[in-house]
Amino acid sequence: MRYICCLFAYAFIGCCIANEVESTNKIETIEVISPRDMFSYSNKSHTSINDIEKSLLASQYYGIADWLAELPGVSYSGQGGLFQSYNIRGFSRSRVRTEVDGIPIFTDRRAGNSISFIAPELLSNANIIKGPSSSLYGSQALGGVVNLSSEFAQGTEINLGYKTPNDGMNFSYKNKTDNISSAFAYRKANNHHAANNAPLNTEFEQVSGLLRYQGAIGDITTNVSWMPSIGSDIGKSNISYPDQETATYPTEKHSLAQIQLKSSDSWLAKFYHHYQNWDTKIDRANSYNNVTSYQSHTLGTLALLTHNFMADGGRIGFEWVARKGVKINDQLELDSNNEKFANTIVNGEQDNLAVFADNNWKIANSLINFGLRYDWITQSNQGFASVQNEKLNASMSISSEWNDTIQTTVELATGFRFPTLSELYFTGETPRGRTQGNEDLTPEKSVGAQLGTSVLLTSQLTLEFSSYYYQLDDYIERYNVNELLTSYRNIERATIFGFETQIKWQQNDYVDHSLSYQQQKGETQSNQTLADLIPIQLRLNTRLDFNNFSVFNQLIFQPSLDEVSPDELPRGSYVLWNIGGDYQVTNQQTLTISINNLSDEKYHANADDKAPLQPERNITLSTKWRF
Repeated sequence: MRYICCLFAYAFIGCCIANEVESTNKIETIEVISPRDMFSYSNKSHTSINDIEKSLLASQYYGIADWLAELPGVSYSGQGGLFQSYNIRGFSRSRVRTEVDGIPIFTDRRAGNSISFIAPELLSNANIIKGPSSSLYGSQALGGVVNLSSEFAQGTEINLGYKTPNDGMNFSYKNKTDNISSAFAYRKANNHHAANNAPLNTEFEQVSGLLRYQGAIGDITTNVSWMPSIGSDIGKSNISYPDQETATYPTEKHSLAQIQLKSSDSWLAKFYHHYQNWDTKIDRANSYNNVTSYQSHTLGTLALLTHNFMADGGRIGFEWVARKGVKINDQLELDSNNEKFANTIVNGEQDNLAVFADNNWKIANSLINFGLRYDWITQSNQGFASVQNEKLNASMSISSEWNDTIQTTVELATGFRFPTLSELYFTGETPRGRTQGNEDLTPEKSVGAQLGTSVLLTSQLTLEFSSYYYQLDDYIERYNVNELLTSYRNIERATIFGFETQIKWQQNDYVDHSLSYQQQKGETQSNQTLADLIPIQLRLNTRLDFNNFSVFNQLIFQPSLDEVSPDELPRGSYVLWNIGGDYQVTNQQTLTISINNLSDEKYHANADDKAPLQPERNITLSTKWRF
């Protein structure tokens, strides 16, 4: 609660500033989804690029991972809780590039990025690129890219919600005057239980805010934003809680800031900074306790310029991403004699410079795009020799519209991922146990291909299908050295392949349905199953929209998961049932109710051997006022 007053003051000051701003020229709302795609000529099929509108979600969640997992090909990874991680087509941890308003998010968490330090109420939508995108985005985009956009409020809005049985609550306030938008969000929840009454370590308290300016002078558009976030007592849910250990994030602080200048049709320049500072506390029963402190700065710039040198033109770009002051300190306390040991595990930095270009050719009913990107990276840590790597990657796509009903896209690309600073240098205690870095890791490399097809079967029925294949060399695997220690190593070769399909049926003006299915396989050259693969899943969504109310119904079937990696556990089948609805009380007020896990199913979100059960049946009530 001590953080609420300071950010309430921030929101109040932001709103006061907004109310004082006078502008004689009204501007249109400008939503920044992906700065790199602003000048994109590609008409890729919807099977590889998906937009998620928050208003169309099938249920009310607390985490961004739940939001993203609504899409075929996206699923959970890691151990759960507020900071639930996600993966795209079996690519997890640092193989998925995540950006917020174009700011890349690097957190050095071993389970991968989680964006739940930002309240979903402050975000407007998500754009997911599934496929080998390294030619445009660089390292950490082997499996795809998650682009999240902050919301530019359309007026004054108040949201209030309550969730039972864990006494979760959320409050948000948004305001917009002319070209300044400000927002404030507060969220809090106690621990959940699973359907078998097992306790889950899922409590948290969090305050976040948003101040955003959008303006235009001539054909130059300026977009500036700042997103601060402070969290406390965030539970790290895993199977060891509470008998063996309790893991929490006592404090977590983030600050995201960016400024972007864009010409309407020729160039873009972006500058950004992300500061983060958080602690992890692990209390092990009758053994020892430790606190790991982490802080870092991510800063960089991106420049894009359109060109007409060849055929139908394209883009050239420059990117610099730096990670400075990456410090991880560890303090160990033995229960037996209260001895304390403190040491610095990581004191490093990283610089990544890149140049890239692409070009387009329009031939008959097809659009061909070819791109190149060159990356140079240096990584260092105190007490170790610095590491330098460079990589040239290429991509090609052909998008064709065969007639008014059929569209196909073929993509071929090479990709890469440099090891993270944690994978190279971190040796210490984590909620998973003791982890040891490997300074001899080499970069991952991939060759990927995907085929996407979209078919308009009738005016009301659409079929989407996508298949993909990846060959990965020097794949970085996390493995158990023994029962108490995990580390990383390169695997000479691995493959990932699969498909996903979705049928959308607009039954009439009031009712629509979607049915999706996904399946994949991933293995090493010795036929060992890879970790973090997406499970077979069948998902049916139905939504009814009438004059002043809407109702949704969602059924998810997942068969038993038997083929798992050596560090995972088989999981049983389950059927998950979510329902809910919205009621427009007045033009200003909306009421929402959602029931997640209606049948009180006992299930796990993934095969991770540390993953706990998911929460029992829970009900969320919320209301929204617009002025």
